[in-house]
Amino acid sequence: NMIVAVAGGKNKTDWLQKIQEVFAKVNLKKQGSAKAIQESQTKPQVLLWPKKTDQAHLALAFRSIPRTDKRRPILKVLNNLLGENMSSRLFTEVREKRGLAYYISSEMADFQDCGVFGVSAGVDLARSEEAVKVILEEFSKLKTTLVDEEELSRAKENLKGKLYLSLEESFAVADFLAEQALFWEEIDDPDTLVKKYQAVTAQEIQKIAQEFFVSKNLNLAMITPEKNDNKFRKILERFS
Repeated sequence: NMIVAVAGGKNKTDWLQKIQEVFAKVNLKKQGSAKAIQESQTKPQVLLWPKKTDQAHLALAFRSIPRTDKRRPILKVLNNLLGENMSSRLFTEVREKRGLAYYISSEMADFQDCGVFGVSAGVDLARSEEAVKVILEEFSKLKTTLVDEEELSRAKENLKGKLYLSLEESFAVADFLAEQALFWEEIDDPDTLVKKYQAVTAQEIQKIAQEFFVSKNLNLAMITPEKNDNKFRKILERFS
């Protein structure tokens, strides 16, 4: 189950020969089998980690798609417009307009058989409840209102730029190819990935938001002096 990826100007035949020579000496063991994940969540979960701190650090996350899901480009575009940069909805609404957070961003964590879509933020202790409510409001908007074409286009262009910038070094290209070879049946070059991002529609974003951004998939963890998790649990239970 090992992948060797090579990127750069060296002769392909030379590299293949060197790799074969090295691995001919390796004593390969039989590949083990991974245990499939068992998901059983049916309601929102809240975990408060009591600690004396100047601000509350929270992670609010939904169970989401695995990395092999064909809808991954849709969620990538959604993630970009929601909280991946300083012009995103969360940064603008939570930090700039309301001053609720010192930092805030959204991210995807996708694995072979499961995934997580979440938001992390450092918020004012006295306004942590308000911060959670406002963050959830932004998720609700994605479910009820179609993203306009201008905002959608900006997110796609931002993703495109980040992708090409991330592949400027040969090591990054090799890592990019190795990950795809390991986890996907087909290897997409950067241009193909960009085409998939460009093909995403506002309707697809709304549909995937409606499917996964629901209370039964919702989890909140927070480092805070606060010990009463019931008020946060009620906020999560009211999310729809």
